Formats: sequence, structure tokens, C-alpha cells
Amino acid sequence: MDRIQYVLYWKIENFSLARHKMGEKLVSPVFPTKMLDNTSWTLELYPEGVEDESYIGGFLTRNTGISSLDCEVHYDLTVAPGGDLNDGGRGNRFTFKLGQTDGFPLLVKRKAIEMANKDLNVDFLTLRCRIYLQSVKNYNFVGKSFARTRLLADGTSYSILQK
Repeated sequence: MDRIQYVLYWKIENFSLARHKMGEKLVSPVFPTKMLDNTSWTLELYPEGVEDESYIGGFLTRNTGISSLDCEVHYDLTVAPGGDLNDGGRGNRFTFKLGQTDGFPLLVKRKAIEMANKDLNVDFLTLRCRIYLQSVKNYNFVGKSFARTRLLADGTSYSILQK
């Protein structure tokens, strides 16, 4: 099957320092995608959840692109302690308009991430988002982007997009 795929990796270091209240989010750096009609995307993570503070919520937002073009994509989100992304994650198919967000308010139990990080003796979380659509150009394309956010003890953070 011919398709275009982007894989976005977002590593959040010092995750235990996230002092967000329920409904407050961390936002990734912007991930540009040339082959998906020059759209750009961000990932949103709710460390204390959106609907239930015992869950971490994860979302995908379309930031830029041709505003009149609706972008139907298939995507999945996987969140993992330490970076073990072997789980299948949660997937969806959605038609994104410019500025629109879709995702999973109950992506993963927060306690499961905290316990796994403790067992692994690490303090970070990795969110992976695979975005793909069918290609009409008779070829396969896979692009990957990496971003890192470091949470600091004073409540601030900084992020970088790595290429």
C-alpha cells in the first residue's frame, strides 16, 4: 500500500516535575511536514488529564497549511515511560481543519507511567504520533521528527526541535 507517513517523537524530560492542574497542557514544538500538504502539527499532553486526573491525555493539533484544505489523516498516539514504544497505542481517523485538535483524554493511566519510570530509574516520558495518509503519487514516504522538552524545578520549561 502506498502512503505518506510522518512519525513525531516528543520526549519530555523530568516528567515528575510537571505541576499542571487537570485541564492544563504541555505543548510540543511545531512539527512541519512537507509531504502532508505543507501542514504543521503540535502534540499536546495533559499530565493531570482533561476529564480524569488519574489519566494522561494526548492530542494532535493541525497548526498550519492551506486553510481551505481539510486534511483527512489516520494517526495513532503512543505514550511510554522511558521511551519503550512497543505498545500499539490508540488510533483514530479524523479530518483536520486548520487549528483543529483531536485525541484521547484518557490515553494512559498516570500511575502506570510513574511506576514504570520508577522501576526503570528514569524520569521522562516519550509521546509518539504517527500520521499517515494514502498516497496518490505511487510511492511510500516516511519522515521522522524529534523534539525534546525539559521541565525545570522552577516550573518553567524549554523545548527544542531536533532534525
